Amino acid sequence: MDVELFFDPLKKRYYASRCSCAYLVSIISTILVVTIPFLMCNSSAIGGVWLKHDSYTEKPNVEFSHKIMIELQSISPNNETLSEIFFSTVGSWSALRSGSSRAADVRFRHIDDDLDGIMDQFTLSVMVPLFEQERIQSIKVIINTKSYILYKILRSCSNMN
Repeated sequence: MDVELFFDPLKKRYYASRCSCAYLVSIISTILVVTIPFLMCNSSAIGGVWLKHDSYTEKPNVEFSHKIMIELQSISPNNETLSEIFFSTVGSWSALRSGSSRAADVRFRHIDDDLDGIMDQFTLSVMVPLFEQERIQSIKVIINTKSYILYKILRSCSNMN
């Protein structure tokens, strides 16, 4: 039985002169393999790998659908009994509590502080008429919004120290 002591694999080498098309293709492909990833890493259009500072904020756009429900619990000072005061801008909700329903003055306003077309905040003012001896003990408010959309606002700077 024979034992293999040494093995020499077959090697083939191909040679071309420096003025050939094959040599030119190998030089161009070597340059592209090194430079393209380097340019992609430093490109700000792609995002860059070596950014020194990058941040973004998300800004919500909340649209009010003009549907609110307010339930107030009032207490009278002489007999200490609780009574409910109800207000709603939706007729079907008001019909559920027709006995304790009162009319109210509702004022609403969108506020866009930075004038970018995305509402930053809104103010809602509700004035409910009370009798002379009524004091409010608790308030429950439900505000219905149409949509809630987050906008991504990019702020990038790659030259920060």
